[in-house]
Amino acid sequence: LVFAESRTEDGIKEALQDGRTVAWFKNRLIGKKEYLQPLLENCLKVISFKYQNETSIAEVVVENTSDADIIAQNQSDFSLYESTDLVEFKGNSQTVLHIKTREQMESVSLNFEILNAIQAPNTHPVITLTGE
Repeated sequence: LVFAESRTEDGIKEALQDGRTVAWFKNRLIGKKEYLQPLLENCLKVISFKYQNETSIAEVVVENTSDADIIAQNQSDFSLYESTDLVEFKGNSQTVLHIKTREQMESVSLNFEILNAIQAPNTHPVITLTGE
């Protein structure tokens, strides 16, 4: 992926020379933090957040608008109900998460380490998804 300021040959060439890229290979995203982080934050969005009746289990629907499958590990203070902390957000689809929050809250912030994205050696980006 090339982050060019214009869709011209010169714009693409300038972006490549400046290193404004993210590589996508075998379902891995590799790039500098300043390009990879915003890309991931724009690909994953909470589109719905609600509680199941009077319980402390929140249903959070996350949409992945990219073509890439994103593999993430929950780093939040909340645990995932009925699943492990490892989540796969399939490309161009929605994933329903059930979050145990102990009490009903107006909003929830979920931190995920993106395991199939690399921004430096042995370093994966962490993004925050917020449901309101």
